[in-house]
Amino acid sequence: DPASVSSERDSNLPALDDVVSVRDGRTGERLSLDALFDRLTRSDAVFLGETHIDETTHRVELATYAALLERKKKVVLALEMFERDVQPALDDYLAHRIDEKTFLSRSRPWSNYTTAYRPMIELAREKSAPVVASNFPAPLRGKLDPDQGGLDALAPTERVFTPKTLLANTPAYWRRVDNAIRGHVGMMGPRPKPEDPRLYDTQSLWDNTMGESCALALDRNPGALVLHVNGGFHSEYWDGTARQLRLRKPQAHIT
Repeated sequence: DPASVSSERDSNLPALDDVVSVRDGRTGERLSLDALFDRLTRSDAVFLGETHIDETTHRVELATYAALLERKKKVVLALEMFERDVQPALDDYLAHRIDEKTFLSRSRPWSNYTTAYRPMIELAREKSAPVVASNFPAPLRGKLDPDQGGLDALAPTERVFTPKTLLANTPAYWRRVDNAIRGHVGMMGPRPKPEDPRLYDTQSLWDNTMGESCALALDRNPGALVLHVNGGFHSEYWDGTARQLRLRKPQAHIT
């Protein structure tokens, strides 16, 4: 049973307060985890950037989600790790309409789902709390050709899973992207021109979709806090996905 294995593992781990250092990014002030959670409740949206394979990161995510659920009447968990087209399967599982085996067979979970993200999904299921599959569907990426209509060339049944519009990321963001994948020549393709907004690059599709997903979650859940879990690159320097939300919700309090 994955739950019992996870529980046994966690009981042998040190307390989070003993292994995590929290600091205010503006002042350098050191905070306790509880003080951090208290501050986060004042936000409309919180981006929690992770290292995908770091166990402590995943413990912090669960602790953050649990603490916000205790402090706020409504929290919407949004996850990069699920793509928009699997939202029906996610909703069915949260509502106890399907079992876990069926859910996983329909949702393309990441390989580390059981140890990394399952605890948050199970908590959401227990609390009847909404979860948003926020990312761009992988099956659609290969169908996109900006020279052949781009998003608008997709079938209507596919277009519902894509952003309404694509907004540009910053040049500084693309410099960081290129530096990060410089060793993977096959991923880079032809060198883009500096003025190219690169709207159809995979990174842009991810950021736009996740940013719009957070904006829609705020619209659909008035008064709720949206907690978005994503790879750290997507929200570092207030760029990427975080910027995409800010472009769509300039008045939102984002942390």
